[in-house]
Amino acid sequence: IQEHLTGPETGFMRVLRGGAWPENNEADRIRTTNRHSMEPTFFSGAVGFRCVTSPDELLTP
Repeated sequence: IQEHLTGPETGFMRVLRGGAWPENNEADRIRTTNRHSMEPTFFSGAVGFRCVTSPDELLTP
């Protein structure tokens, strides 16, 4: 196990993690372990994050 990773010494790309069902039906893209390199300015309506909680946590004051 490595700790305190700093990343590469050169380059500016970022990692986009996760999967989705693409329009071209490439089933291998639905894996949640997928990794893609993207420029830091990349954006898309299909990219985001999901917040998860349990129903019990919602009821706790």
